[in-house]
Parts: sequence; C-alpha cells; structure tokens
Amino acid sequence: MTGILTVSSAASPFPYAAVAIATLTKKAEVNFDETVEAATLDLKGSKITDEEEIVRALAKAGGLADDSAKTQSFFELAKKIPATTAFNQLTELLDSLDDHLAYRTFLVGHDVTAADIIVWGALKGNLKVLGLLKSNRHIHLNRWFAHVESLESTQLAIASLIEAKSHKARNNKTAASFTLGLPNAVEGQVVTRFPPEPSGYLHIGHAKAAMLNQYFAQMYKGKLLIRFDDTNPTKERV
Repeated sequence: MTGILTVSSAASPFPYAAVAIATLTKKAEVNFDETVEAATLDLKGSKITDEEEIVRALAKAGGLADDSAKTQSFFELAKKIPATTAFNQLTELLDSLDDHLAYRTFLVGHDVTAADIIVWGALKGNLKVLGLLKSNRHIHLNRWFAHVESLESTQLAIASLIEAKSHKARNNKTAASFTLGLPNAVEGQVVTRFPPEPSGYLHIGHAKAAMLNQYFAQMYKGKLLIRFDDTNPTKERV
C-alpha cells in the first residue's frame, strides 16, 4: 500500500468510485472514520479531498490512467449525474450511456478503466438512477453496470461499506438501550400505564410498551397503572 483513503460510511453520496479504485489498484488502504466529512486520500505526501481527483490519482498510480478526450468526457458526465434532478434530463443521460454501450463492453477501450469506475460510482450513489435502471429500459447500460459491479474490486468496496455500517451499529450503545428520558418530567409525578386491553391477545408491541412504561415509572419514581379492558366496554363480560 502506498496511500490511505479515509472515508465515512455515513457520507451521502458514498464515494463508491474512490473506494472501488483504491481496491482495484491496491494503491491505497481504505480506512473508515465517521468523523470525516469528505473522502480524503493521503498519497505520497499529498492530500486529495475531491473524489474525481482521487480516482485520477489512484488510476495513474495503478496504471489505469487514460488521458484521452473520451475519458475526460465520462468524468464530466459523472459530475452531471448527482447534479441532475429533473427526470427527463436524467433519463437523457442514461439514454446516451445506453447508446454508447450498445456495442461496447467498457466505456473506453477493451478493459476496465478509470472512466468505468467514476461513472459506476456516480450511478451507484444515485437512488433515482438505481430506480430507473430497475425498469430495464436501458438494457446495454444495465449489462455494463452489472458487469462492473460484479468485479472483485467493486464487490469488496460494497462489502467494506456494509461491514463499516454494521460495525457502527454494533458500537452504537444508545440505539440498543433505553438511554432516553421524558422532557420536563418531575420526579414522583410521572404516571404510566399498561397498553389498552392487556387482558386481550398480547403481542410484541404490548411487551415493548409495558417495558418502556415500567422503565419510565421507575426512572422518575412514579407509578405504573395496570388497567384492564377500559377502552372497549362492548367486549366486557360479567
């Protein structure tokens, strides 16, 4: 490894292209840091924070650089994808890519290049695009997209993101506990109750509500009232 690529799993859109090219070229180690705002590449003493420049730098370091006019045009197209919000304009971009790929396996040349990675990353990070691709209207683009996504480097990029998010969830103690309170609650005056009709058929929602109500009552030294069938008298029997 000659560099370090630092990204956040919470980045939106996620820098798929930067992570994929780092994995493909093996010229940078991917490091997840939830405190950073943008992807940052430390490579040979220089720091790069723009994803397009990160892809260019790693492509050059890995021998994937292609300075042709075609490659540049695809980098420019990748910039347009996240900035395009109108449905008809986004469809036109996908149409142009689909036409270009009608008789091609890759965007430029006969093997994967930085152009494929940067465009794939832009498409992958756009929910509207992913929705449009599911319509199967762009058969050539779908074929290319599926092929690029099946590459070992892109699969590892996706897997690393999933693992980072899972690790974050495991370490999020607040999400797995009752570390919360009631705004403006006064100790000794909090009164909670069991959910309506606890004498009926219980389900997991009743259990959750019962545990929370007991928790808050104990937290504020209050009371938990258990009331039976007080909400539907038509179901009462003597």
